[in-house]
Amino acid sequence: MEGESQTEIIRKTYARATLNPSKDEFVREINSARGLSFLDIGCGENPRMSVGLKKGDLWVGCDPHIKEENITGSYVHVHTSSANNPDSKLIVFNSDAASVPGFAPDWITCIAPNPKDVVDDKIINYDLDKFFDSNKKQHFLVVVDNRTKEAELFKKDAIKHIKKFLHDLNFNLISSDEIDDLGDYLRTNINYKPNSADLGVSGNQYLLFVKPKGR
Repeated sequence: MEGESQTEIIRKTYARATLNPSKDEFVREINSARGLSFLDIGCGENPRMSVGLKKGDLWVGCDPHIKEENITGSYVHVHTSSANNPDSKLIVFNSDAASVPGFAPDWITCIAPNPKDVVDDKIINYDLDKFFDSNKKQHFLVVVDNRTKEAELFKKDAIKHIKKFLHDLNFNLISSDEIDDLGDYLRTNINYKPNSADLGVSGNQYLLFVKPKGR
């Protein structure tokens, strides 16, 4: 849209997600998904998603700090960075990942987590074990911001924690030798467009890990 920044466009784009479905309802949605599945850890107090969904895709966001103003009955309004296919599904839990029923997403994303919480083992920890499946290939994307005070103080230790945790679970950190342009890879595969209130304009650090099938 001419004359508007990407941020302004994002603010006007929303999708409706089902809030806190029962375990049976959640399992039905997981089993009916025919495309990619996503788990977004810490989707925000004003929920945001940074991927674009295709037909049959399923996105699950979770955050214990979602504001009541974003909730209408059994639904949550989610800021999107690109249009989603109408035959995709969105689900949100207003809780941390430990309370989300286990499933094996194709992609796990954690966009601009609080680095201090990462270091304190509150976000990327063994509560996530129920989302890993040795019988399928899985991606884990973490984007670390450089804007907040927590990033300045704890970013280095947070990255160290993330790398060690995922290495212990047989995830491999993808290097520039394997993917020349990570941004292009993410745009092509998951229609990734950064959408977080905590990300800076530049200087954010992307960490993409892949666990091969059978690991």
